[in-house]
Amino acid sequence: MTVFQSIIAINGGNLWEKLLIWYEGSVIKDLINWLDGVFGMEFTSYQNFTVSSRAGNTVRNVIIGLMLGMVIASAMALYTRSVQGKFVRELLRRECFTPERALTLHEVGMFSSLSVRRELSNRGALSRLTRCAEEESYDAQDGKKPFVLDFTTAHFYIPEELKYRADVRYTQRGFHWPQLVAVIVVGVLAAYLLCRYLPALVGLADWLISALS
Repeated sequence: MTVFQSIIAINGGNLWEKLLIWYEGSVIKDLINWLDGVFGMEFTSYQNFTVSSRAGNTVRNVIIGLMLGMVIASAMALYTRSVQGKFVRELLRRECFTPERALTLHEVGMFSSLSVRRELSNRGALSRLTRCAEEESYDAQDGKKPFVLDFTTAHFYIPEELKYRADVRYTQRGFHWPQLVAVIVVGVLAAYLLCRYLPALVGLADWLISALS
């Protein structure tokens, strides 16, 4: 019984039946079946090992999971450097190293970036490298109420002591699209080779143990 058939058995109803019919004839099912064939892993019987089909599926899923994790982490690094890094690089380029030279998000062309605003408001990585001039002035006045960050008027700058760290972390010489494509290609190829030849390597280890015992 497939996952969708199990859902239908539990919930019933025409909606789930239509969903199953759609899935059976969809490109998603064809893609899953293709991936299952490409990354298929079949362990045979060994003299010194017992590898069940369930264990083989678990090993395959771990390999694919590591590959996807590597690709996702690389994509996130690229996104951080290209989107959030643009904000930092613009402050560096325009030498915004003091409150007097601080700029707003509008002035650096990043007001529409939800990622940058989220990082700054949630005390993320960007807020650890940049400072808000209004917030520092507010703290200096011993305001009793918490400071509320207003992105329409807030000015940001990078302190001199953090300039080098910001440049190293968000430099344009870092991770780019060609590297991400290379990571995807290498990751998929490595996962394929592991799924394809791991059973043979286990068989070789089984033969060596038998030959040496």
